[in-house]
Amino acid sequence: MTRIKPVDPSTAEGKTKEVLDLAQKQFGDIPNAFKTLASSPAVLEAFLGLSNSLVKGLLTPTLREQIALSVAGKNNCDYCASAHTAIGGMLGLSKKEMALNLKSQSDEPRTQGILQFVNHIVDSRGQIYDMEFIRLKELHLSDAEISEVVAHTAMNIFTTYYHIIAQTEVDYPLVKAQSK
Repeated sequence: MTRIKPVDPSTAEGKTKEVLDLAQKQFGDIPNAFKTLASSPAVLEAFLGLSNSLVKGLLTPTLREQIALSVAGKNNCDYCASAHTAIGGMLGLSKKEMALNLKSQSDEPRTQGILQFVNHIVDSRGQIYDMEFIRLKELHLSDAEISEVVAHTAMNIFTTYYHIIAQTEVDYPLVKAQSK
């Protein structure tokens, strides 16, 4: 049972309706994640603002989803694992790769290095060692790309925490996060 009641878009009013309409215009659908975040239009608007800014960055849509899967797995968020597995599948990620991503792993060495960094950010709450940063540079990540990896990680930490706390009802095919 959800702890934070999702907003019904058909009965939303004022700022809540405005932000949900914006989400529908941008994404075509309003998943339970957005309906629940809309309990505070400021929260949904903040999330959409960050998300919309980051999609204009350097990271590929596939890598963004792999980061989201890594954080979902690490924080054991079934909602986020389910949502990002569905999106990753639409982007062409294999089921095998997405299962690895939920464990902060990848068959591709560059992605593996990035997901290890994401894993360390989550584990250490951002207190990384110089060597971890050097490893990213060895993978030829620019400062801008590293900044975006950190931003995507932080955004996904927020959404995993939020949906775990809210107990948002999964409206995608269920994927268990399997973090432990």
